[in-house]
Amino acid sequence: MGYPLVVKPNWGSHGDNVFCWIDSAEELKEVLKLLQSVLGSEALFIVEEMCPGKEYRVFITRNGDFAVIHRDPAHVIGDGQHTIKQLAAIESECRLSHRVNCLCPIIFDDIAKYYLQKIGKGLDFVPASEEKIYLRLTSNVAKGATCEDATDMVHPSVVEIAQK
Repeated sequence: MGYPLVVKPNWGSHGDNVFCWIDSAEELKEVLKLLQSVLGSEALFIVEEMCPGKEYRVFITRNGDFAVIHRDPAHVIGDGQHTIKQLAAIESECRLSHRVNCLCPIIFDDIAKYYLQKIGKGLDFVPASEEKIYLRLTSNVAKGATCEDATDMVHPSVVEIAQK
């Protein structure tokens, strides 16, 4: 198996305890040790090769109608003034006060801290105006990912494959 790797528990949901972009055997050991400290020494994990790319989900009805969404991992867009932590708080407050969009607040857990450290950023980093900073690589809405309609952008062959 080649790097980078993804490690996740063999059970669960919402992207809990999923570590992405593991680059070395040493980092893999570190992640497994951390997960065992959180989930117990008997916990089982799935290790898989990571395939970077954008995530699209295709929904097909029995009648053949379809919709496609693009899920983008939790992120902030810099304004050149606020820190990552402040930008995430502003975005989370906006999401909570406008529940019509069904987006969840951005979650700062061990995964987000781990990923920020990996890319050399901290919560007090001030991104440049329009700079997009990802806070994790999993696209779980429960952790702050966004969804956008991509139905009109998907190639018809993708829908044909999904319908089969």
